[in-house]
Amino acid sequence: MEFELITFNESRSIINKILDYEPLENYELTPNEIFCVIEEIGIILEGKQIPNWNDFESGKIEITIDEIIKKTKIDLETEDPIIIISDECFKDQKAYKIPTNRLKEFAEQTYPRLYYMDLIQPLDLIFIQPSSKSISMIHHEGILMEY
Repeated sequence: MEFELITFNESRSIINKILDYEPLENYELTPNEIFCVIEEIGIILEGKQIPNWNDFESGKIEITIDEIIKKTKIDLETEDPIIIISDECFKDQKAYKIPTNRLKEFAEQTYPRLYYMDLIQPLDLIFIQPSSKSISMIHHEGILMEY
């Protein structure tokens, strides 16, 4: 599957546009940092614990992309782009940009070929959908937060 790589600076600019806010300082593209930026504009996000995260973290069970998508605002019906930031993106400071309706294919086929692991890991993961102005963040402790 083809995908586009965009810089972290581009990703940050998209988040700022979604939030209609320009922070005074750059921030890291982690759920904690984005959460703090969202708090700066006066919005408090409520996190939801992903069920069975501890069992997932210890390797007793798997959590699939389908299970994650069902818990989020991600609209798989659109071809509009989604930006994906995983921990593996930090090495090159680049995020993945793909058509949203190909997210499942990316998660199940492309990402594992690139990194020899599933996209869904007990690590931080961020999905940004510019067209719907939504940001879905999974904190490495299994907390899902959405803007």
